[in-house]
Amino acid sequence: MSEDDDLRINTLNRFEKYSARLVLREYSHCEVPAGCGGVVLRWVDPSAGLPVVIRVTSTVPCETWLDGAPVTSRGYVRTGPHVLSLRTTSAETALLAIKIGLDAPGEDRDILAGRPALLVRWTDPGAGWTALDAAEDEFGPAAHASARARAEAPDWARWRFDRTIDEGGRVFAVGGAAWMRVRFRVDEDEWTSP
Repeated sequence: MSEDDDLRINTLNRFEKYSARLVLREYSHCEVPAGCGGVVLRWVDPSAGLPVVIRVTSTVPCETWLDGAPVTSRGYVRTGPHVLSLRTTSAETALLAIKIGLDAPGEDRDILAGRPALLVRWTDPGAGWTALDAAEDEFGPAAHASARARAEAPDWARWRFDRTIDEGGRVFAVGGAAWMRVRFRVDEDEWTSP
């Protein structure tokens, strides 16, 4: 009898993936009442930085940038200094809920927690104001929103504000069109790299 005639066990080894450059991390999971569930994995490039979720909820239209580049909801942040820049154009008072957190299951810490306040300016700072090295001479601290102001948020935004607050984010009240910045630094010891 040759080896070809031997019983072969059907395995998934042929689908196994490996990368010397990427790390496989848990991204999400699900559970069902019957006790079974699943896990969602994703490949992460450690050289790209830490995977983060950037959540900015505003009661008025708001543009956001991270280190001068337009913000998407998910991205990577390298260790070192950074700046989150925001701009509102409405004359109405804006409530802003801001959180930057690690994009990993079970992580709800906010990178901005314990950092300096959001800085605000009501006159156009000119080109390049979103860059990390831009001057902040004429920016002043924004006011934290009171519990009463947060309670008066429109119904469509209230759950987003509540979620951001529950996860350690901060809420600010800014009156009128404004240019805003908040600097922060990510240190290697804050989170272990993937």
